[in-house]
Amino acid sequence: MIRFVEVENNIMHPVQQTVFPGGEVNINLNITEDEMATRVVARSEIVLYANLQNSDDVMAMILTVDALRRVFFGCKVILYMPYLPYARQDRVCNVGESLSLAVIAQLINSCNFKHVVIADPHSDVAPALINNCLIETQVDIFGKLRNDWSNIHIVAPDAGATKKAEVFAKAVGAASVIQCMKKRDLATGQLSGFVCTEDVTDKHLFILDDICDGGGTFLGLRAILSAAATVELAVTHGIFSKGLDVVANAFDRVYTTNSFTGKTLKGKNVTCINLT
Repeated sequence: MIRFVEVENNIMHPVQQTVFPGGEVNINLNITEDEMATRVVARSEIVLYANLQNSDDVMAMILTVDALRRVFFGCKVILYMPYLPYARQDRVCNVGESLSLAVIAQLINSCNFKHVVIADPHSDVAPALINNCLIETQVDIFGKLRNDWSNIHIVAPDAGATKKAEVFAKAVGAASVIQCMKKRDLATGQLSGFVCTEDVTDKHLFILDDICDGGGTFLGLRAILSAAATVELAVTHGIFSKGLDVVANAFDRVYTTNSFTGKTLKGKNVTCINLT
């Protein structure tokens, strides 16, 4: 889903996205020749909102930038792209693979955006590679869910999530950070060996992470945290490729955003924060 706002008049315009029979992506701003005549003077800024779910959407976003600069002569474009595709491929795990995050960063940088705003990127590699990058953090997104966090223990699902969990816990005044661990076969993606580092009996837990794809990590964690009083899950980017209910039914509450689809996610025990 791609749309843009002319900052000067604060009007949102949807972008029409189609695919030619040969597979090429096509976009149209749906602006008439009469409307074009009113846009000969450069606009100060355009905000481009892009919820990118696949590679066709990435191409549509790049085409939209070209079309905007042909209509709004000399405009400066700010990209608001809460979910960054390929962010999880921030290193080469197996011989013969691409460093995919570096590739998409190059594509984004080629558009010369004034700013690129991303919500909770998978790692620090993304903002390091993307020019003029601004970050919406987990604290920005989930920090106001409660007025009092003093009885809540923030759970880091793996070692990679620990730093952000500690930053979040300190910012909101949570009780502690609990570290969990897992093993992943880099060749197959298979998960195993879920371990929690401390006793969680009768504690109120808040698992915090950036992405939920199929949900295997969080279902595995839920199984070893069964002694807790409550277990909630907060994931910034809810893909839920195996279904939202598969995950939501396992937790007392699931918090997520509309970063991936652009649409509000609805389900039992689900709270969706709209970022766009």
